[in-house]
Amino acid sequence: MGGNGVNLEGLPHVVKITVEGTPMKSLPLAAAIVLAFTLVGCGTSGSAPIEVDAGESAPPQESGGDTDACGGLTTAHLTSIFGVELEGPEAETGSSTQNEASWTNVGCDWENDASELELDLDLAVPADFADGSIVCVEPGGVGDVTPVDGIGNQAWWSFYDFDEVEGKLRVCTDDALVEFSVDAKSGSIGSDELRDKAVEAVRVVVG
Repeated sequence: MGGNGVNLEGLPHVVKITVEGTPMKSLPLAAAIVLAFTLVGCGTSGSAPIEVDAGESAPPQESGGDTDACGGLTTAHLTSIFGVELEGPEAETGSSTQNEASWTNVGCDWENDASELELDLDLAVPADFADGSIVCVEPGGVGDVTPVDGIGNQAWWSFYDFDEVEGKLRVCTDDALVEFSVDAKSGSIGSDELRDKAVEAVRVVVG
């Protein structure tokens, strides 16, 4: 046959096809040619298949619920501020009563066991108060309490270091009461430095 055709003259009418060492039954020549082209087209060249790791996934993200409870404050923010890797956030809920004011809150916890560092954020909005509006009261408890300027409508810092460091920043805005607490190893950090770190963290929440 001329041109691009296949010359079948002189070829046997029946041939035997072998695929990867396994003989197949004898086929008529025409059928064998069709099968041969089909096998080539299906890629019997021995090329390795593309491997897909079904178990691989994107890095875990903080869940939407936790992000809401944290007021936008993330683990990355706090790792940058405190300079250590942190576990968390762990979402939580709570309630408080002080000076006849009662409220509930959502919040988040983080920790670093090696440095005995614990961080706790509590967030309350007007609906969390009995009368539907923010009641801003100075924090009580042990420790020295001092006003903090430059954040929110009112803010106070409470610090105590006896058997461990306990620092607490409370910030009031028109639509939120935010409290950020830090527990750390005694003598590991001073009041002013810890207050500045707390302010930086809470500023992410209140702006």
